Amino acid sequence: MTFDLAASTAAVETAESFIAQATAQLASYTVVDGRMSVKDLDKHQVFAYDLAHAAAGVAGCRSMLRYATYGDFEAKLAGFYIAETIADLVSRIIGRNCGTVTYQKVWKAPAPSIFAASKVERSRFCSAAR
Repeated sequence: MTFDLAASTAAVETAESFIAQATAQLASYTVVDGRMSVKDLDKHQVFAYDLAHAAAGVAGCRSMLRYATYGDFEAKLAGFYIAETIADLVSRIIGRNCGTVTYQKVWKAPAPSIFAASKVERSRFCSAAR
């Protein structure tokens, strides 16, 4: 199997959508009167950390999509990076329960897309690496 740029781009766009939704959700928990409440942010610090980590990985995916255009080996590496980043996003965010907030609701609508994208990218990488 070869690297599918269109499918990988779609997976990254879905992950970017997750990050945007999660950021908005975190803001709804922590912004009071138009300002960030440190007290409320502290209540959600694990989610904020995981979100920041996931956002950095997803930003890296965007760069890897460009890197994939340099050759077959580079495409394989990009596919693997994207798959691992999406899997990490899923494991860090989806289904997390922190205190009184269930963060799964942040991801409820697009969750099947992310699971499918992660599975497809991992499968592609494993097939291509043989």
